[in-house]
Formats: sequence, structure tokens, C-alpha cells
Amino acid sequence: MCHSIPSPLENRVFSTLVVRGKDSPSSFVVAQIPVDLSAVSAAMYSTGRNRTEGDSAQKREKVTVGQYVSVERVKMLDRDILWEMATASDAKGNLPMMLQKLGVPGAVVKDVGYFMKWTAEKRGRSLP
Repeated sequence: MCHSIPSPLENRVFSTLVVRGKDSPSSFVVAQIPVDLSAVSAAMYSTGRNRTEGDSAQKREKVTVGQYVSVERVKMLDRDILWEMATASDAKGNLPMMLQKLGVPGAVVKDVGYFMKWTAEKRGRSLP
């Protein structure tokens, strides 16, 4: 996951292993586990390759590698969706934890919206 952060802070990248499983026809679970990719030569941001091989100015910017973990359960209830989530993160760098915690709820809501839009597009539908 990559997040753009306003200057003077550096953008953030969070390397995670995403595991998804279906626990019933109408629900699924997702676990995102932080992984260290700094020793994986194919990794773009964790190794700093983005600085020379990024295909845009934004992708060539220096990033700070943070950590993110979550366990999520999504259940379809008629026309509603129940999304339960436990998450923790550390954006690292010069961003105090107090400020990070203030931004988490809004970031989660935004990320859920991105996921819902992506899912609808994959199914050939549009969101209201």
C-alpha cells in the first residue's frame, strides 16, 4: 500500500501479505500481515529501486516504510454490508503517533470506499 502525504513529510509504503478466505457464501475474512521486503531484490519501494526505476516523478520520490496489520470480516446483509475490523499501524518517520491515530479513522473509511469501488468495477457495476 502506498500513501501520499503532504510535504514536508515523505510518502509512506506499507508492505503486507494479504490473505483472504470465504467463511460463508455471504461473508469473507481478510488478514493483512506486515512483511519486510528489503531483502527481496524485486521489491520496488522497500529496496529503494523506485528512486531510479520509478516511471513517474511521484514514484521516484523517497518513501518511508511503515507497518500495517489488520484482520477484517465483511458480511453481506440483504442490501447492507457489515464491515468489522481490527487494525494497527505505524507510519514511522517523523510523524508522531498521536497525529497518526487522529488520521486512522478517516483513512480506513477512504480505503473501504476504494475497495467497494474496485469490487463494483470488477463485477461490471457502478456504485450509487
